[in-house]
Amino acid sequence: MFKRTRAAASPTPGARRLSEELDLLEQIHAAGGEISFGAPTRCPACSAVGIVDRILNGVQCNGCLRCGAEWSFSAKAVALFEDAHRSSDQPQVVGSGVLLADLEPGTDWAHVTKERFVAMSETFERTDP
Repeated sequence: MFKRTRAAASPTPGARRLSEELDLLEQIHAAGGEISFGAPTRCPACSAVGIVDRILNGVQCNGCLRCGAEWSFSAKAVALFEDAHRSSDQPQVVGSGVLLADLEPGTDWAHVTKERFVAMSETFERTDP
């Protein structure tokens, strides 16, 4: 009888702001800048090294002396950005280097992933006499 219709799910202002911050951090990263909360970053507009104006309540405000641009991002956005880039498809070194002789030609053993090592060790366990 009195059914409430749901409005289309739109992102909350906080989620929208976080998404904008992640886009900004992607621009800074593309400009060749390292991103570490509390440290100066590259300007997303002109790629010059910026300065940190202030840090307040987990938000870092930055400025550029070359072009006058201002940008800010939160510690939460930096943590999410670092997490996303850390878990990208970059292989992780396991142990101190070469683990086993390669089963496939052309594999760079300095970039053996943990998953590949585990899969290979399981293979060797099954083939032991």
